[in-house]
Amino acid sequence: MTRSRLKSRRNSRGSLRQINRELDLLHRAARVINSSLEIDQVLTILIEKARNLLGVAGCSVWLIDTDAKEVVCRQAAGRQSDMVCGWRLPLGTGVVGWIAQKGERLLIHDTRKDSRHFKRVDQQTGLEIRSIMGVPLKSKEKIIGVLQVVDTTPNRFNRRLLKTMVGLAAGAGIAITNATLFSRARQEIAMRKKAEKKLRERETELIIKSKNLKEMNTAMKVVLKKRETDKNQLEESVLVNVQKLILPYLDKLSRTELTAHQIALIEILENNIDDIVSSFAHRLSLGRLGLTRREFDIANLICQGKKNSEISRLMGITRRTVETHRRNLRAKLGINNQKINLRVHLMQLSPDYDDWISSASGYEQGR
Repeated sequence: MTRSRLKSRRNSRGSLRQINRELDLLHRAARVINSSLEIDQVLTILIEKARNLLGVAGCSVWLIDTDAKEVVCRQAAGRQSDMVCGWRLPLGTGVVGWIAQKGERLLIHDTRKDSRHFKRVDQQTGLEIRSIMGVPLKSKEKIIGVLQVVDTTPNRFNRRLLKTMVGLAAGAGIAITNATLFSRARQEIAMRKKAEKKLRERETELIIKSKNLKEMNTAMKVVLKKRETDKNQLEESVLVNVQKLILPYLDKLSRTELTAHQIALIEILENNIDDIVSSFAHRLSLGRLGLTRREFDIANLICQGKKNSEISRLMGITRRTVETHRRNLRAKLGINNQKINLRVHLMQLSPDYDDWISSASGYEQGR
């Protein structure tokens, strides 16, 4: 009787030491698991601690892919573990699929007697699994995966070890969730930084392009202005040269004794010259033709259809002075002694051509 009690006490003390050892390992495992925010490192630590704590042949962590409705083996340790990593099983298929779907812990003493064991894993690895123990990994009551340990010996696990594994999974679920959130946040930050970098590069590129465009626009404006200036100078030079170097000699020639044929040729020549210069003569300011201010004012009144008497009254000068200015205008315009209406010719040279046309029509009707 005494021997039996002593043996019972020794067994109890051994069990108590084992429980204390497991609790100490659980405490240290939870502390280590929660010390990292790297998802792969968390999973590696988890399966290492599970193997050391339980002394099993193999251990694996499966996470739920909610989009595909599958469980995926994210990390594994033990014999043929490299063949298991990356495996996918539909929810409800195999032991891990059943646990992920039901959210319940599971203890299988002998896989030969339980149809929930997915035997294709054994066929793939060439290793027959006889005992399985698995618990769901949860975060805020939400199932996120499964922690599973296996052994090649039947009846390897018991309910006490199952409770130990539940305690290990409790802290692991939170650590996995935190690591997952950290990984997503880091990816989002990296994506934002990448997007910001591209945006800054794009802004810099646009600034450079805008600067180049402004420089090109400035250069183009300078070129166009220079071209317009050169064009105006050329037109003015042509017109002035025609008026000073050609028309006066044609006028002198027309006063000489000429045959009817020669007179006709001179008229043709005058008309051709007029056609050449008339295409741009109206764009030249009267001021460019060397007119004085008084001559310019009188030219303006003439374009408005004012008669000599009206101009005399408006300008405060005599009618004879107005007639003198008219002759000077015709001379400077190169139409002296020609049958060319001074008013019409002035309107063709003036930039206010359209306004003076309307005035001219009223004046002609008045006449």
